[in-house]
Amino acid sequence: MEPRVGRRAVEEHDGQVIAASVRHPELFEVIFDRHYRAVVRFAVGRVGITDGPDIAAETFLRAFSRRSRFDPAHQTALPWLFGIAVNVGRERVRKSVRGRRAFDRMTPPSETLSPFESDAVDRTDAEARSVELNAALARLTDDEYQVLMLAAIGDLSYQEISDTLDIPLGTVRSRLSRSRRRMRELVDEVRPTPTGDEPAPRARLF
Repeated sequence: MEPRVGRRAVEEHDGQVIAASVRHPELFEVIFDRHYRAVVRFAVGRVGITDGPDIAAETFLRAFSRRSRFDPAHQTALPWLFGIAVNVGRERVRKSVRGRRAFDRMTPPSETLSPFESDAVDRTDAEARSVELNAALARLTDDEYQVLMLAAIGDLSYQEISDTLDIPLGTVRSRLSRSRRRMRELVDEVRPTPTGDEPAPRARLF
């Protein structure tokens, strides 16, 4: 039985709506309306408020182009969307890291900067540290990275991660444990040294 078309499609689960959207592309708007905010939150947690909406938009563009591959038996498309967002975000991080390295090569030593330029550099310290954390994430293997981001930012359960990546539950647990351990080690390398009794900031992922 073909899923219902039109306004009644909002009553169907995601798999049914996406199946119908293959013949009626306008129905994919229902999926966008249901999950855009969740995907934006996921993307912002990954790359920040500036690039997060762009990643979310690209995620839905890719999902739309691949909608015929989605299993209509799945009642929610959110794990699938998060899986696409992981890949889009990873591509963005790689570009960001390469851009940061190029910028660093062009940046003059601090003693040659004017007071105004030095102040500008100070104001971008937090952003630079964020890039360093992204660089640490980029050092994870693809498998470790995916399970970490789906668990920490996507807030998916082990079973949902297993379904999204099509891997056994035991593999999800071992990869997640390994990626968290590696990230703690990597973040320690870039975390600013606290002053006095001030506690060191800790990345939200761990």
